[in-house]
Amino acid sequence: MKYHVIIPFFAMLFAMICSCDNNADLRKENIRISAEIEVLRAENDSLRTLIAKSTPTTSQPKTAARKEKYTREEFRKLVVGKNKKQIIEALGKPESTMDITSDEIWNYDGSLVYDATTGIAQNSIQVVIRNGVAIRVNFY
Repeated sequence: MKYHVIIPFFAMLFAMICSCDNNADLRKENIRISAEIEVLRAENDSLRTLIAKSTPTTSQPKTAARKEKYTREEFRKLVVGKNKKQIIEALGKPESTMDITSDEIWNYDGSLVYDATTGIAQNSIQVVIRNGVAIRVNFY
């Protein structure tokens, strides 16, 4: 906990204790505050667990392992007919996206794909998505 949270809490606690008339009131207030502290501890533990689960570690890759380079045909087979989630699992998130009429265009780095005949890498790749499914791939 940060000091800016702890200090006001204890100031409030001290003010409550000082305002109590007798020992019975002090005991009741102590029990109530102890219960509040337990609730805060449980919430703190839950938040720490949530943060630990959401923080990536070096042992867990963000995306599935992928092949370094694909031929145009391999790339088409990998992408066409797949939904957005499947594409991201296979290739990672696109470098950029844009919406054009009813299509969504996902742009990927061309170095993922090479021409099987010449061995030359593409400059850029566009995955055309319609209704959530890849329908076509353009190589530039």
